[in-house]
Amino acid sequence: MSTKPTETVAIVDLGNDIQLTYSVSGYIYTFNKLSLKIKNTGSECWLSNSIGFHLNQDNHVIKLDYTMVSSPSYASNAALYAGLVGMVGSVSLGGGGGVGGGNNTWSNAQGDFTATTTTGTTNITIAGLSWTPEDINVIAGQIKKIDSSGDVSDLALTNVTVSGGVITLGDEDNFASGDTVLVTLVGPDKGYDQSGDQQLSFVTNQDSEKWTSPEHLVDISAQAADTLRYVIPMEGFKDLSAHWKFSNSDAGDTVTMTLWATNNADADDTADDDWVDVTADYLSKTLTVTNGTIEFAEVLENLFFLKVMVKLVVASTSTADTNAADIYIKKKAL
Repeated sequence: MSTKPTETVAIVDLGNDIQLTYSVSGYIYTFNKLSLKIKNTGSECWLSNSIGFHLNQDNHVIKLDYTMVSSPSYASNAALYAGLVGMVGSVSLGGGGGVGGGNNTWSNAQGDFTATTTTGTTNITIAGLSWTPEDINVIAGQIKKIDSSGDVSDLALTNVTVSGGVITLGDEDNFASGDTVLVTLVGPDKGYDQSGDQQLSFVTNQDSEKWTSPEHLVDISAQAADTLRYVIPMEGFKDLSAHWKFSNSDAGDTVTMTLWATNNADADDTADDDWVDVTADYLSKTLTVTNGTIEFAEVLENLFFLKVMVKLVVASTSTADTNAADIYIKKKAL
């Protein structure tokens, strides 16, 4: 005895349409997102491109249970309903119709902005847009309301005003508590700068993000005898450029600099413990000045350490304490 095969449905998001393909009968139904209505009855999800869900010869309603859907898979009818609503909210309204050939569709379902209804009014507040919406941007798009019962309906855009980011729908009933909306606007091309008549390029990991701004690491003057340590974090960086300047004007005053490195997270600026002197490995200049001035710049490459440290030993046998030091650094990322 043969077993009747189980009918399953695959749901495919086609951009502006949703397609249902049945595995056994081979039926294919295509729903346009702009006119699609979805209803969650609790036990089923209903889809219709007609004027409503009344079951008569003028309406074509598809009923789906989540167990029928083979792709994508859903754990409940509520999840199926949420998935369908998400697909509807991603309608592109032509997408490439922007001046520069890019996407000109903006939607709160896509995360481009937030849309909040005000209970007791027909107002929807738009926030987070990088441009100011006008009536025409709303009229060219669509707004769907999801009420507290989960029913989805298209809102009339026959009488629309926009002021200060607030959309007012003059031909609709007031919003009730629990109403949410999916708002799709047609606006500026996301990939085109109209003022400059040029395509926009979005670059990640830009070169300018690979180095730091100059940092005045050391700035001392009239420094008495002391040992000073300055730690430079190097995690995520590999190269360091430095501009050094040391000076004093008394024979009894001396500044000596050395460079230290470590991969030990416990090493700090209180002592040389857990640090290694790498001066000879990375620096080529004389690093001691007595009764004079030295100034130079150098690039320290391949400093693959957790952190490095500049150590200054300042000696002073005079009463004037003329020792001074300035060090500026920039770091380059890996």
